[in-house]
Amino acid sequence: MVPPLELRWLPPLYDRPPTRSDRVKPLKENSKVPIDHLDCQSSQLEAIKQLYASGDITSEVFNTESSSSQMKAKMLLAQHGLGLTPVADLSSRWSVKWTDSWGFDSMKRERVLMQCCCGYDTQRRQEREIRRQWNVANKAQKQGGYILATPDESSRTNSPWNRRAPYNFTGCLAHVDITFQSHEKAIMRVMGYLKHNEECQKAQVKRNAPVPLHPQVYEVALKQLQDGADMMTIKATNSKYIDLRFYIGMDDPLVSNNFRFLILPTDSASLYRQLARSQGIHIHRRPQHNIHNWLDPKSDDFKTELYDAVFHYSPRTQENERFEVLIATPEMRDAAWKYGHNSQIILDGTFGICDSRLLLFIAMGVDEEGHGVPLAFFLFSAPTGNRLTSSGYDTEILKKVLSKWKGWLESGTNKRTFNPLVAITDTDIRERAALTEVFPSITLLLCTFHIRQCWTNKRRALKLNRGGTFEANQILSQLRALELRLLNSEVFTDAQRLLEGELRYMSELRSRPLYADSANSAIQFLTYLKDNWLSESLWFSWSRKGRQRAAAILERPVKDVLTTTNHLESFNRVLKRDHIKRLEKNGRRLRFDVLVFYLIIRIIPTIFSLRRHSLQYKKWLASRFNISPPSTGAGDATRTSSQAGLPQVAWLPKPLTDQSDSRTAKAHDMVKRNLMFNFSYPFHPSPIVLKAQCLSSTALPSEPVPLSYDVQIQTNGFGTCSCPDFRFRSAKEGACKHLRALILLAERTRSTKNDVGASLIPQYWLPMSIDSALKIRHENCTFLTQNCIDSVDGMLQAEEQIAATPSLFSDQSSDIERVGNTLVDLCKMLGTDSPVEQGERDDTESGSLTEVELDDLEVCDENSDKIQNEPQKYSNHSAIEAQCRSQISHFTAKATPWLMRLKALAQELHSLPPSPDLLAFEQLISELQPLLRTQSSNPVSEGILPAMSSIAEVAIAEIAEQAREPLAPQAPPQTLGTSKQPAAPLQLLPPSPEKRQKRHNSGSIY
Repeated sequence: MVPPLELRWLPPLYDRPPTRSDRVKPLKENSKVPIDHLDCQSSQLEAIKQLYASGDITSEVFNTESSSSQMKAKMLLAQHGLGLTPVADLSSRWSVKWTDSWGFDSMKRERVLMQCCCGYDTQRRQEREIRRQWNVANKAQKQGGYILATPDESSRTNSPWNRRAPYNFTGCLAHVDITFQSHEKAIMRVMGYLKHNEECQKAQVKRNAPVPLHPQVYEVALKQLQDGADMMTIKATNSKYIDLRFYIGMDDPLVSNNFRFLILPTDSASLYRQLARSQGIHIHRRPQHNIHNWLDPKSDDFKTELYDAVFHYSPRTQENERFEVLIATPEMRDAAWKYGHNSQIILDGTFGICDSRLLLFIAMGVDEEGHGVPLAFFLFSAPTGNRLTSSGYDTEILKKVLSKWKGWLESGTNKRTFNPLVAITDTDIRERAALTEVFPSITLLLCTFHIRQCWTNKRRALKLNRGGTFEANQILSQLRALELRLLNSEVFTDAQRLLEGELRYMSELRSRPLYADSANSAIQFLTYLKDNWLSESLWFSWSRKGRQRAAAILERPVKDVLTTTNHLESFNRVLKRDHIKRLEKNGRRLRFDVLVFYLIIRIIPTIFSLRRHSLQYKKWLASRFNISPPSTGAGDATRTSSQAGLPQVAWLPKPLTDQSDSRTAKAHDMVKRNLMFNFSYPFHPSPIVLKAQCLSSTALPSEPVPLSYDVQIQTNGFGTCSCPDFRFRSAKEGACKHLRALILLAERTRSTKNDVGASLIPQYWLPMSIDSALKIRHENCTFLTQNCIDSVDGMLQAEEQIAATPSLFSDQSSDIERVGNTLVDLCKMLGTDSPVEQGERDDTESGSLTEVELDDLEVCDENSDKIQNEPQKYSNHSAIEAQCRSQISHFTAKATPWLMRLKALAQELHSLPPSPDLLAFEQLISELQPLLRTQSSNPVSEGILPAMSSIAEVAIAEIAEQAREPLAPQAPPQTLGTSKQPAAPLQLLPPSPEKRQKRHNSGSIY
């Protein structure tokens, strides 16, 4: 006898009070069995219809109040392997095909249609699934709003299905329709054909029946997924719970024989589907339709929380349109007014966040604690045909999203104008131009890290890398020292003199054979700096002068002015590697609708919740212990007050013979290069103080007065130096390299000099622990002469006066940036170097200040607020134009050789077959040619145009005439309608899919 089968029905989605329609209606004696839901062949269906026509079926009605009648019903079901047992039997050959229910609570009735597995036809089941998908699609289209994916586009319906039923197909006609009470499982009626054919009765199990996963395992796993756990963590927890016998029913044979408790690899897809379903994400729909329905108040899938967080949405309905979603929650709106208005903001973008070509730009402010606060997320798609997502934007789209953000912030604020005073970006021209257009009075600063990264890339291209000869390393050190001096310059003419002096010095070095190659490369690098970075307006954006001016505008110390975009770079890293990565399935990128959903529902609330709790904890600490909470500057100040308060002591973490310590190794190099001068030693047998001066590693030979430090050491192990490294890091990391070099020089002098004074020099030393150094420092204060102390204190407390800077900027208009963008696209088509996104760090040589550079960086007064007024002479537009002109020259030089080769190849052919790439190239040339003629009268630039024009005429003119088709007029953009009548179905287009891209070093000058 076939074992019984559980009748498993879907529970109601929600509770509601009973209505008149819920009253139990008497069963109809002539009810029809819905045989159309059976998965059988057409011949089977005809045979079943004949059975019903001839009356050769079972049809019995049972009294729910009579125990004998119910006993008879159960015996009938048991005779044919049917039953209402609480757990399904895996060996049963019956499968559920259709269910229905009506009524409420105790009056609820259910109806189920089951079919014998031997009569189940796999092909028929697949065809029925295709029809179901088409019906759903047509119904949705009639309702207006979206069109679902068609079944022929689904991989699940394209290939033939494999049979998974335990028994083979025999053409059995057995089926049964059972009606029963839900509450008491009382059987009311049994209808159907209960006879199996001979092949079915002899059939044996041919394949394992699918073993369902226990519901509690699903419950625990889904809870872990919601908390952000990955599948490996879920499987580890599942294995642990199995060992602990945690799941209910593991010791019950009825449960353990029909359920499994181990999560298999095939369960991950089901888990992620259930997770998406629980969140209200329909993964069977296209992502663009999900987002459209979530934001459409007339849709059944409308989500208020998402609607309130999206202040601008534009679907992509035409090929030339972009998909746009701009996000800012109410907390972000408040933060924008608090930390962005009349303050400083950071703007930068990132890509590779989902499976489509979408770019995410983020506007960020900085709070009182110096932590970054996201103010808005600008998510938009790259244009059609774009090959590199990181460059799939221009000034117009950035200007549009920033204007939308500004308008949204100003709406309902009593006509307040949102006005950030200072913005810092990377070297991207488009970001700077958009900020200038939307916020005309803003002061633009450039990120120090990205500037140093550009300079480092140029040095690498010129083979000015570390690891070469001693002479090459010496020139590299001088160039890096020059970069630091330029970044800290406060007068434009001083920066020019520094660069000109270094050019003269490198020109002199070319005459020395050992320095010739490196000096020639250095001259090319210095020329690159002079031509591309030393226009006065652009210099203002990245020099210390610009920071001083920004400090005056913001009315805060210079140290609180941002120097890098590190806050946003760090946030991007956390966003992609922590928040988004934990939502990915086995490392596969998220769909963009899932990204938007979780960005609003989970990621942004989590970020602000953590920030809110952190602030509350700090306030609690302050009130609990009656202290003021610590407050740090918002800028990237390299020295904090806590560092400045550390004791200044000289000690050695390792012996001077061990050159594994970087400071000791550099000290040996300084002695070898004779950087110590004014070395004085006394001519009596009891010297106390040994003095010398040491050139800074950032000192330039071309400077009239190179930077140097005063170094002193005593016989009792006490030493001092005027360098920043000794002042700020000696207590933690030991004596600076200058002090170590002085001890090495004294030892070398004592052992090599032949005069009497040198032979009498004692052996100077430094303690090997911080405790010994502090003890010596304390003892030294009792007998050290006051003059020596005064001289050291005066040396360490020297400060600079900060010069005045301009205030307002004049507006100019220029179309040069469009030329630059077109040339960028042209170089991409030709395969030459193109700019990559500058917002992501790599693991190569950093553009930020290294520890060695910081050691020798001249100490400046970061707290000076006394800025004198100067006439206005710097302009954002002038700086942007300078960048555009440099890039145009760079890309023109790159593209010209390729265009000449293309011209030569095209002249060898009489005609070319049309192709999308050639048509795109023709359009690009036609857009570029008038721009260059309008913007430049330079003979060199004009000389390029004939070559470009001839290529377009020779290689593309015939193609354009043969292949060009008249373009249909573009329809206006379709937006969410306001009428109550069903709108025309929106043909929503998705962004282009994106594969993973690897970052390459930029060959651009910015």
